[in-house]
Amino acid sequence: MRTGTPFTVCLALLALGGAGASEWRAREHLKQAEWQHLRAAAHAETYVQTFDGTAVESELAAFGQRRHALALAERWEQGRAVALIATGLLLVAAYVSWFLGRLEACRLDVIPAMDAPPSGRTSRR
Repeated sequence: MRTGTPFTVCLALLALGGAGASEWRAREHLKQAEWQHLRAAAHAETYVQTFDGTAVESELAAFGQRRHALALAERWEQGRAVALIATGLLLVAAYVSWFLGRLEACRLDVIPAMDAPPSGRTSRR
């Protein structure tokens, strides 16, 4: 096995862990955005019932916070996608490294056999 193969597999596992962490963070931000949406809807309902201007300000603030939470969730989802792509590429690189090691081992096995004297066979001419 080539020395780069275990290192590449470790990097792939690290990238896969990063993808999992990104997914978890994105879900947390989406939960927060959902909560902010419910909060803004409650402020809107209060405004409809009372026509109080402070409810409008708090509703707009809640929608702004929701927009920010959704933007953060989108960034984490993009990070997850990049980490998954990196995982795939690293696994392909690990396979190629392993395969090249196998080819090199086969080549080293064949070269001494080619240099060895014939094994008692006589050639007919």
